[in-house]
Order: sequence, then C-alpha cells, then structure tokens
Amino acid sequence: MKAITLRQPWAGLLVLGFKKNETRSWPTKHRGEITVTSSKKMEKDGIALLKWLSENVFGFSVGSERYKTCSILGVALGTVEITDVHSSNDAKAMMEHVTNSAAELTFGNYEADRYFYTCINPVLFQEPFPVKGSLNVWKMPE
Repeated sequence: MKAITLRQPWAGLLVLGFKKNETRSWPTKHRGEITVTSSKKMEKDGIALLKWLSENVFGFSVGSERYKTCSILGVALGTVEITDVHSSNDAKAMMEHVTNSAAELTFGNYEADRYFYTCINPVLFQEPFPVKGSLNVWKMPE
C-alpha cells in the first residue's frame, strides 16, 4: 500500500477528519486509499498548534484520544482516500474546497504555487504501529 508521512498534529487531524486537504509543494498522481504516517519529530509550529487545539477545541484536552492521535510520532495512524489534487493558484478549486472553511485555512499552507490533495473517508487505526516514514508518496512494506 502507498503511504505519505506528515508532521504532527496535521497527520492526526487528517485521519480524524478535522482536516480535509493535505497541502504540499508538489502534486501527486496517486489517487485512492493511502496510509497516513506521522513523522518521528514534531516541529515548533506543530507543538504550538497542538497546544492551541488542547486549549481551544472541545475533545482535544491533554490526555484525550484526539490529543494522543495528534501527538504520537513515527507510526502509521490510519488511511484516507485522495480523490483529487488542485493547485492553490486555481481560484475555483480554492473557493470550492478551502476558502469557506476556517479549519482548512488554519490547518494548511495555501500560499501561491502549492498543491492540495482532497482527502475523504478518514479511517483511524485502532492500534497505530511503528513505521519508518519517507519523503513523497512511498510504498509501505508489507
């Protein structure tokens, strides 16, 4: 199965369904189900967002299942289906998928010349398992 590695808490937000788009500096040809893995390190901006979530969003308090999902590192968290890829320069796609959603604007980088992958059907694994992530879309070992 194909996989994509995201930094936390964005990986957790995607498999929990709070984030519907994954933003990247590159497009992908992959469509369909993909495993979402969390990177082994959390950057300062991720720590700040996780803190903000724990203080401002119901159900994200420290120790909650949502908090754990958004803070666990170096694991396969779940799956989503990539249905389409759009350019952030495409005003129609931005209007349809992004600009009417404060969450999408908060959880993604929609600067010029970037791409966003529309993701549906998030599935959270009951038991995340350790994986070694990789750049781009990669093939996960069996």
